[in-house]
Amino acid sequence: MISHELDGIVVELLCFDIRWNMIVRTDDNAQIIATIEDIFERAILRWGRSPKIISGLVVFAIQPGSRHLLIPVLRWASLVTGSFDAYDWKYGVEENMIEFLHACWQQEGRRIAREETLRPLFLTMITILVARGSHAAIELNARVIGTIGG
Repeated sequence: MISHELDGIVVELLCFDIRWNMIVRTDDNAQIIATIEDIFERAILRWGRSPKIISGLVVFAIQPGSRHLLIPVLRWASLVTGSFDAYDWKYGVEENMIEFLHACWQQEGRRIAREETLRPLFLTMITILVARGSHAAIELNARVIGTIGG
């Protein structure tokens, strides 16, 4: 019970709940959000093992006002998604993660493809989703592999 309540508190405090994340729905606050990246990082490193928090984080990261966080969120999310069990992927987590990876590839694909530290993180996360049988992840994986080679 305490863990569930903590998840909700963290999601709301960090504006990951879509009802409260108006600050990032436009790029008006993008520079401000970029300056507090370290706050997000500390919060995620402390409480980010929760699927609910990671799901909120990736939805937050794909908004126009938090576009500077795509690569950091890729790093942070990759630290925990491999430990999620089948139950953890329910309730929109899988769909949100696929949407996040799609946005990463669309906006930062060249960087991900060329940087030796980012490419394996991205490919591992896609592989996890492909292994779960996600058709959207399979399509994205085919596009990525077609671009960077496999």
